[in-house]
Amino acid sequence: MAGNRIPWLRVGVEGAAIVLSILLAFAIDAWWTEQQTRAEEQEVLRGLRSDFAASKDGLQTVIGILDAGAERFQRFEQATHAELAQTPSDSVELVVVSLAVSLTYDPVSSALEALINDGRLGLIRDGDLRESLATWRRALEDIEENASDVRSGRRRVQRSMERYGGPFRLEMFGEATFDLLPEPTGQTLAALRRDEAFVGEVRSRYYGIAFYLLELRELLPLIDSILANIDANVQGVSDSDRAASR
Repeated sequence: MAGNRIPWLRVGVEGAAIVLSILLAFAIDAWWTEQQTRAEEQEVLRGLRSDFAASKDGLQTVIGILDAGAERFQRFEQATHAELAQTPSDSVELVVVSLAVSLTYDPVSSALEALINDGRLGLIRDGDLRESLATWRRALEDIEENASDVRSGRRRVQRSMERYGGPFRLEMFGEATFDLLPEPTGQTLAALRRDEAFVGEVRSRYYGIAFYLLELRELLPLIDSILANIDANVQGVSDSDRAASR
């Protein structure tokens, strides 16, 4: 009977070894999964950073163009008919474009939209960053109504221009496409300026554009905040890249 005794010590040691090996396997698997998740998060953050840096550049461009358009309209409104008639041809195009400007802001959002559509927003561990991204989307939705007004107002102004020969051929938009259209001249600007109803229509549009510009400018600090938040979480971003996006 003594030879049939169960070696409990050895069984216990072997059992403990098996349990430890299973726990170790789970730990390694969890560690590997976490590494993959964090690598995926870094990829997501880099995509967001690229999009928001491009969105900031685009926003500043739109603000600059709309500001310049407002300044040209102000000069157009204050100029005499004789001064407008003598406007150089290259400046005529800029004024005509400014009178019927329809440029609105279209941010680069492919990375964020893909993240939301795929249900992967939870990959981002930083709760403040997730909240900033949600605020960004709400802000874009809030300004869309004014953006739509800017676009629709352009069509009304263009229809008014038809009384004076429009639509016009504008070289900056491609000579071949608009080759059959008439080219605006200084005399065209003088005729448009004499039309008080037309000037009033454009003035009304620029009131709306001024409000739209206020909303666009409010997006700039939000973009800067998002970029700073991303930079605090993403690895491998150089100081020069950070400085370039500010």
